[in-house]
Amino acid sequence: MKKTFVILAALACATAAPSFAQTRMAPVGATKTPAERAERQTQALTKQLGLSPEQEPKVESILQAQMTDLQALNEKYPAGNRRGLGPELKASKAKYDEQLKAVLTPEQFAKLEQLRQERMQKMRDRRK
Repeated sequence: MKKTFVILAALACATAAPSFAQTRMAPVGATKTPAERAERQTQALTKQLGLSPEQEPKVESILQAQMTDLQALNEKYPAGNRRGLGPELKASKAKYDEQLKAVLTPEQFAKLEQLRQERMQKMRDRRK
């Protein structure tokens, strides 16, 4: 009886372990649509910049268009071949920054720029 129990326990562990090993988490942001990412970012900007109820839908539509464009660029330039991506990213950022300037107050836009600079500095610090 004891021997049978040990064999069954070993068999259960042997068949269960591979099933746990094969489950993987999706990369962050990989499964979210541009609309979902834009909504999440709008919520964060609402807290950080104090967006008014009138500004929220405008900012969200701008961010959704930007996320859609970024997704298209990501598909256009696969991971192994990113040459030419830089100028297109800069043009995209300038386009959407102009749209955001039209919606945000000067104080909010300055705060947005400050938040971006802080995020870039954190990324540089992590790379060191």
